[in-house]
Amino acid sequence: MLAGQIAEARIRSPVAIDVPNLRIVLYPDPSLRVRAKDVASVTDEVRTVAEKMITLMFEADGIGLKLTTEISGVTRLLAAVRQTAQRHDVQVDVRGSASGVLYAGLAGGTDSRQVAAVVEDLRAAATPGAGSVVVLTAPAQVREALDMWGPVPGLHLMRRLKDELDPEHRLSPGRYVGGI
Repeated sequence: MLAGQIAEARIRSPVAIDVPNLRIVLYPDPSLRVRAKDVASVTDEVRTVAEKMITLMFEADGIGLKLTTEISGVTRLLAAVRQTAQRHDVQVDVRGSASGVLYAGLAGGTDSRQVAAVVEDLRAAATPGAGSVVVLTAPAQVREALDMWGPVPGLHLMRRLKDELDPEHRLSPGRYVGGI
């Protein structure tokens, strides 16, 4: 088969998606084991589905975390996630790969003190592997109870740069790491 024929064979017929009835599906739903259709091109329909998925994520009030570590530290970080979840009696779902970047989620409605404790424990576990834990999404009461970014090396340099480029602090005040 020629390269063009291979590429053409990968493009599948579009499948209509019922956007108004799109919903979050949780593990172990069997639909999560079905291979997704390839996206041949980004159309208005694809954009609409992506926007709806983002809206659903924020409406769900779940807590999304990004965990990073050195590649050699992935197993250790996964073990820390399991131990932390047991210690704080919460479910922490993790996905990712052996690249050193994992994504974790806690259910919406998890007590903000529990979330803060989980994040603190995971940050302590990620640090030895030159990693970090960043809160990507969370309900307002959780965001107020913890530092979304965690320790950031070079924060003083970032603040100096912000002062230099935006001396009146008008551009997105307080929206970045360290309240920059």
